[in-house]
Amino acid sequence: MKAHKVLGGIALASALFVGTAGALAQQVVNVTQIPGYHAESGEFNVTPIIGSGYGADAIVNNGFESFCISRNVGIILPGSYFSFLSPDGLFLPDGLTITKGTAWLYSLFAAGTLPGYRYAGAGIIDPGHVLSQRAENAFDLQLAFWTLEGDYSYGFPDPDPLSNYSLTQDILRNPYLAQVAANFGGGPGGLLAALAPNSVGGYNVGVLNLNLLNPPVWDLLNTVQPILVMLSSPVRTNNVGPGDTATIGFWHNKNGQALINAMPNSPALGNWLAGNFPCLYGNLAGKANSVVAAQFMTYFNVKGQKTYAQVLGGALACYVTDSTLAGNAAVKYGFNVSVGGTGAKLYNVGSLGTVLGLSNNTSYTVLQLLQAANQNCPFNANVFNALNTIFDGINESGDIL
Repeated sequence: MKAHKVLGGIALASALFVGTAGALAQQVVNVTQIPGYHAESGEFNVTPIIGSGYGADAIVNNGFESFCISRNVGIILPGSYFSFLSPDGLFLPDGLTITKGTAWLYSLFAAGTLPGYRYAGAGIIDPGHVLSQRAENAFDLQLAFWTLEGDYSYGFPDPDPLSNYSLTQDILRNPYLAQVAANFGGGPGGLLAALAPNSVGGYNVGVLNLNLLNPPVWDLLNTVQPILVMLSSPVRTNNVGPGDTATIGFWHNKNGQALINAMPNSPALGNWLAGNFPCLYGNLAGKANSVVAAQFMTYFNVKGQKTYAQVLGGALACYVTDSTLAGNAAVKYGFNVSVGGTGAKLYNVGSLGTVLGLSNNTSYTVLQLLQAANQNCPFNANVFNALNTIFDGINESGDIL
């Protein structure tokens, strides 16, 4: 059984998958590598496209981009192979499932949303380098997959001449392993948690096992490199829709400022904000609507990232769309107004949940996300960035028509 030699002397073995190759779906695929997308190790291009859920950046030349998960199994490129799809993440001949960390990383890559991955950099050469930006990222990501699958160890002599890493480099300096560690709990403990076998259908990632024979013979002579495949789009339940929110530009303009000032029973708005989100807006208790409007303008006018404006914009949308709080004053501006309003609508946090103390790839009501923002107040850099992404997404996807 293959051991995961990730943290120096710590070893964690993968669980053995019980299954048969005969149960796997089979078809012929063509595999190649595209210049600028790899540094020997890196992205593979596979046609035809298998599964779905790929973003435009992961579809190239009518094929999908993937990575190998076993360092010690070869492949001749370009080549045509019999492929056997395992939706459960089983790869052969080892008979092991891929790790949660591998499945999570590939789901982000395939969707085109992997932070720091320079998808558009295939033709750009960094000064002083011989590789394109995408190839450099692909090499780092390939090392991350191999590390998570137990086929690469940082801090040990590495015979691979392509390695850009010193023998004593910290494993978390690989940017993608650092993301895995953060997603699964942080630090070395997060990496260990990411080594657990991926659950059936977890992150909707499977394995395409390649073989020279059909029916397959899973041995070193006929078994070819297993690669990752996206089965379908990640489940993302969002029911925030047009008319539920507004962009921060609206709250900044004369209409948005007028709507804030038109809220009934001032200082009811300030009291609602202070009572529900005391760390964020405790200073607004007992304050007139004009003070709330002015505070938004202060947040909007900061230079750089406007996270505080994005969050307050989301809170204002919750208030003005709730008929029990604000009546119907927002209707004429294009908002949907109902009992509960936008605060009861769902938004999926994707990979940013754990940064806020929530679960990744999970839907929360907008009110719950505002409460999470309040609980993380004052914001550290990671929370600041995560909240900006989440509330920008909420405000854009729900923008008034």
